[in-house]
Amino acid sequence: MTQQDLAERCSVRKGAVSGWETGKQFPSAARLHTIHELLGPFGGLPEPQVSEDPAPYGDASVLVRLSPEEMMIVRIYRRLMGQGPDSG
Repeated sequence: MTQQDLAERCSVRKGAVSGWETGKQFPSAARLHTIHELLGPFGGLPEPQVSEDPAPYGDASVLVRLSPEEMMIVRIYRRLMGQGPDSG
């Protein structure tokens, strides 16, 4: 999907999509929902493996190191989605 395709489906200009990709702008919550429906939670990329442990994951295709604030967001997301250790 091109930036133009995504822009049309989200009812924004192509420049807005470019801004999202570069981190200069951020989509609204409603737009995030639309993007999620169109591209999935990771935009068609493999799901990143997230760890608080700095040790490598072995053969992980994607490893993301997050700040404490970002890790807190991941924990909240996992809890809301029923995926975290404290989701039950």
